[in-house]
Amino acid sequence: MTKKDVKKTKVKKTKAKQVEKSDNPIGLFIKGKPFDFGLFIVILVLLTMGLIMILSSSAPYALRTEGDSYFYFSKQLKFAGIGIILMIALSKIDYRILNSRLSWLAYIGGLRSYGTSISTWYWC
Repeated sequence: MTKKDVKKTKVKKTKAKQVEKSDNPIGLFIKGKPFDFGLFIVILVLLTMGLIMILSSSAPYALRTEGDSYFYFSKQLKFAGIGIILMIALSKIDYRILNSRLSWLAYIGGLRSYGTSISTWYWC
């Protein structure tokens, strides 16, 4: 083996150790997890289009009933802001830990909604 081959194997071993460390999160939050900006931009574009549609469709009704044509738009904008903040915060949480700890909650929620699925039959 030449010196170059020895260097390459050392580099490969250190990279493998780094990958092993990053694949095994210790806490609830993943350190160094990249943020998907492409998906974030798509979500923001769809959210903006939805807000524009809400503003254009509800402005006359809101002016007549509430006295402010931006009533429903501002209400929706507040919830959209809260949703974006929660989305960014939850994207940093390791889903494997949530899956192992909260799977029972999803199971109970599924059982709770099982009885209500019969009532949706009538409007199909």
